[in-house]
Amino acid sequence: MPSIKKTSRILLSAGESSGDLLAAQLFEELSSRAPYVEASGITGPKMSQAGVQSLDTIEKLSVMGITGVLKKLPQIKMFFTELLEKIDRFNPKLAILVDSPSFHLLLGEQLRLRGIRTMMYVAPQLWAWGQNRAYTLKEQVDHLLGILPFEANFFAKYKIPYTYVGSPVYERILKIKIAEKKTDPYLLGFFPGSRSEEFAEMFPLMCNIATILAKDGYRSVINVAPSLSPHCIQETISKYRKVTPSIIKEFFTGNRLSLGPISIEQGNTLELMSIVNFALVTSGTACLECALLETPLAMVYRTSKLNFFIGSRLVKVPYLSLPNLVAGQKIIEEFVQDLDVKSIAKHIKDVCEGEQLDELQLKLKHL
Repeated sequence: MPSIKKTSRILLSAGESSGDLLAAQLFEELSSRAPYVEASGITGPKMSQAGVQSLDTIEKLSVMGITGVLKKLPQIKMFFTELLEKIDRFNPKLAILVDSPSFHLLLGEQLRLRGIRTMMYVAPQLWAWGQNRAYTLKEQVDHLLGILPFEANFFAKYKIPYTYVGSPVYERILKIKIAEKKTDPYLLGFFPGSRSEEFAEMFPLMCNIATILAKDGYRSVINVAPSLSPHCIQETISKYRKVTPSIIKEFFTGNRLSLGPISIEQGNTLELMSIVNFALVTSGTACLECALLETPLAMVYRTSKLNFFIGSRLVKVPYLSLPNLVAGQKIIEEFVQDLDVKSIAKHIKDVCEGEQLDELQLKLKHL
């Protein structure tokens, strides 16, 4: 691993909400050990609070999948060019790129051409898709910092420098008190994702599922990631249900909006996961967080037809959710692409009202 003892300036970059949190925690720890280090980069709110100076924000990178990138290709090219100019002026000696491999591997290649030592924190999941890309990874990063122990053997095959640093997800989970018994068996949590296009896709679907379950007495809380822009939140909620400006203002004032048996809340993701009886979670890090909190869950994922067509031919693993991948077997249900709200609602109801709930929670305890 490259030494940072004599590094006064580092580039620290995140591409989405989960990366923002990881990068913020990393810089806080780094600052406690090396207070002379100055960091700038692509930031989210957590990184800014931690003291990382912003060259730009993660909102501009909030696109999902191939078609999302294609639609915004001119803007992304301009953003990339301007970002490199800012980095040149900042002149860092070390770059730490957090997750978001589709963007950061391209950035890493440019940084290495500039003589900047480059590390990626959260290794790209090449073991799941695009294994041939591992041959070119050395040209894009100098060192990988991984959070999944089984990755070490994969990257060793390609002689890519890799260090398993443990899962910060688990460390965050330890700070949340896990309730031994859920106090409300009719409380459900829905987590539509932290990217704008992801949220726009999943929010109405989750609202429809929650509405179906409300007929059986279930109350639902839909979580809104703090990284989402007010414009995205307002536009998405307004498309699902006509709401007045005063109601939207109420949400942004108190971070909460009540639509009958459905509540929409911003922030406090882990706390919400820890108290609900069951969670429906969009694919990603949030699935692993929920599983480690021992909260029964199911994964849901949908993207454009083009993304799915291409992705289904690249993926080399039997599961999409991290809990199933870590366990090496199917322990949670995965609903992918062709989503039927009635079927998903029925699965949630069946699990909550049958013996499956205790069985699932037992499996999560041994994850």
